[in-house]
Amino acid sequence: MRFSIVVPAYNAQRWLGDCVASVFGQDFGDWELVLVDDGSVDGTGVMVDGYARRSERVVAIHQENAGQYLARRAGINRSSGDYLLFLDSDDELEPNALSLIDAILCERDWDLVLFHGRFFRHGMAVGGPIGTIAAPAGQVSIEDIRRAFAFSHSLNSLFLKAYRRDLFCDDDVDPLRFSNVRHAEDKAMQLRPLTYAQDCVYLPRALYRYRLNEQSVSHDIGVSDIPSLMGNEVFNLLSSTLPQWGLDTPKDRRLLGGYYLRNYIEVYFNLRRSAADRGELRELRRYPWRDVLERGYLRPSCLLTLSPRELFKYCLARLCA
Repeated sequence: MRFSIVVPAYNAQRWLGDCVASVFGQDFGDWELVLVDDGSVDGTGVMVDGYARRSERVVAIHQENAGQYLARRAGINRSSGDYLLFLDSDDELEPNALSLIDAILCERDWDLVLFHGRFFRHGMAVGGPIGTIAAPAGQVSIEDIRRAFAFSHSLNSLFLKAYRRDLFCDDDVDPLRFSNVRHAEDKAMQLRPLTYAQDCVYLPRALYRYRLNEQSVSHDIGVSDIPSLMGNEVFNLLSSTLPQWGLDTPKDRRLLGGYYLRNYIEVYFNLRRSAADRGELRELRRYPWRDVLERGYLRPSCLLTLSPRELFKYCLARLCA
């Protein structure tokens, strides 16, 4: 089996059909589709079982609702392909995605293949490609990929890569550690494969279709999600991983702190913009940030990595909170 495509699905009845159809519509046939029903309460579970009955290439998994991280882990554990791809239940693959990835893998058994995505609304592309990197097509330095991943949201997307499956084997991180992480699980899941990958190739083609869906999990956020959005557990795991990547100098630690602060700024102002009324704004202002923010990342040396604009926004967020 060449590819295993893992799809976690929670209350995905509306879009799952389009997602599955995009896999069956591939012009490359050596794949399996692993559908993980994550405790859905709509018709998702019935749909998953139906696809498995109709095709032996579909693997159906059911579990109590545990979040996308644990759903993907369950899918990985049941997969059998040489390479893994991840697909959200409301997104789609381009019809030639697997054939193009396979073509580049026929040249060499790369550990990682990076490619692009596009946003779509009502079937129409919105904006330019996402997931681009400042490199020509072909081999890219795994050290450069790790550095970009470690200190920014760049390359966070789990969906814009194909991974050699054995990179996920023997993961000794307790998956229950991320049972309550709902917004940074992509980064946590990629730490092990990025640690053990030896080589990487860049395919500058848009192969993934992100659906702009206001009802998706990523859009349904509020003050109660702040601990998950801040991702302290993920940042702490990333911090412990940096020495394995050769990124453990004082400068690297400052850059990690700056990344944490930028994430805080983004979380605060996104919640502020999305507040529906004065009541939600008041709730945001009264939130006990001191109980959430990791003080080790608030050092003056980390603040110095921010741009003047970022520093102003950080001060404004701290003042308003």
